[in-house]
Amino acid sequence: AARDAWERGLADGLIVSGAATGAPASLDDVRRVRDALPEAPVLVGSGVTAETVRAALDVAHGVIVGSALEEGGVAGRPVDAGRVRRLMDAARS
Repeated sequence: AARDAWERGLADGLIVSGAATGAPASLDDVRRVRDALPEAPVLVGSGVTAETVRAALDVAHGVIVGSALEEGGVAGRPVDAGRVRRLMDAARS
């Protein structure tokens, strides 16, 4: 599916996500996609938190973060500046 999206779908990048909003993506799946398509930018699209961002960035080109930055980690709530700071500090470490 990843190869088809990349080659036939002319995707600009590939996103590996978990089963639901906020559910962690399998980093093994991310590695498999990167190994199969080394020329494709691969992003982790769900489940990234301050505790997991470094591991995700070790295998992916980038991450997409949403609900982990919102109050209580709940989608639809206001962004929590402290959560943003913690995630960015962890990403830079």
